[in-house]
Amino acid sequence: WNTHSPFQFISCDVSGFVYLWDRRQQRNATRFVMKQQTCCTKLDWNRFDEFSVVMAGIDHSLYTFDLRYTKVPKAY
Repeated sequence: WNTHSPFQFISCDVSGFVYLWDRRQQRNATRFVMKQQTCCTKLDWNRFDEFSVVMAGIDHSLYTFDLRYTKVPKAY
């Protein structure tokens, strides 16, 4: 759950996709891919920046994304 917005949370699946959910929205989740051919094992929101999330992959990779622009990670 997002500590800045209690209606938002993130989830992931085994194909590497990450989903941003907002319970106030009636549409499907925003979806982006962490990395092809991997899956996310841990997700966490930056408690000081509401737009930053970090993800740990099964291949021991770490990615930081800005949720306003998810096409490219901020850092990996």
